[in-house]
Amino acid sequence: MALGETITVRQRVGILDEEEAWAVVRYTVTGIEPGDDSLIDDLDNAEEYLGGSVSYVRGTVEVVALYGAGIGGIVGGAVTGVQDDGYLTAGIFSVPAATEDCTGNFLVTGAGVGDVEESCTVALALPGTDVVAAAYYADDVLSSDGPSEDPYYLDPVVWLP
Repeated sequence: MALGETITVRQRVGILDEEEAWAVVRYTVTGIEPGDDSLIDDLDNAEEYLGGSVSYVRGTVEVVALYGAGIGGIVGGAVTGVQDDGYLTAGIFSVPAATEDCTGNFLVTGAGVGDVEESCTVALALPGTDVVAAAYYADDVLSSDGPSEDPYYLDPVVWLP
């Protein structure tokens, strides 16, 4: 899909099982821009990313509906960059010191129906790659037994410039 287009997904709230609490969330990625490459220096595994690059993925996240025990919890996430080799980038949780230039990570804390937040997530590209797209991939359902069976993890929604 093109930058500026919106997807609507149902996902769990916080760390609760989806049977206990879910939300309907709209994600829109509006831009991908070069970020502050000096963030790489703050990584615990900086050597893995030396020569790589930082990009900022910008957009909005909107809470359309909430159900269950997790009302008022954390909603959203699972939006990141896509490298030109097809792999997803590492994200903000890899960066111990966040940047004021890019905050939110497509999460809404204390979520209520109708909440809309401008957001940004840091995308860390490995050396020799560039960030060329963004993706929603629903990574919060990975099991300890192996890869996720979540349809968005198996087939992410991708925004292309």
